[in-house]
Amino acid sequence: QIGSLSCISYGTWMLTHKSNIIDNVTDVFLDPYVLLCVVGAVVFIVAFIGCLGALRENIYLLKIVRLFIHHICQFGCCGVSMSNDGYLDWQENQYFNCSDANPSMHRCSVP
Repeated sequence: QIGSLSCISYGTWMLTHKSNIIDNVTDVFLDPYVLLCVVGAVVFIVAFIGCLGALRENIYLLKIVRLFIHHICQFGCCGVSMSNDGYLDWQENQYFNCSDANPSMHRCSVP
């Protein structure tokens, strides 16, 4: 939770000290510091729900945390995969896999 709070505070600090002027809504959504704040907030909420659920032995809160972890593993988010290959599942990527049939110029390179 400390790491997520530091992400939120660093993102907020950078947003307030930035000299760019926001012209439209897309500037807000494409700003990396806004993304850092959002990711930090989501991590904080999930960690807080997990801590509270474990502390109070609340089954419903623990099921919510299990649902988040299941989605992370199911979608392969953040380098997490359920296969034995782990991070090597980039071989399944059509642009980066290292096979002779791949015509991409990024073949056999690191994404």
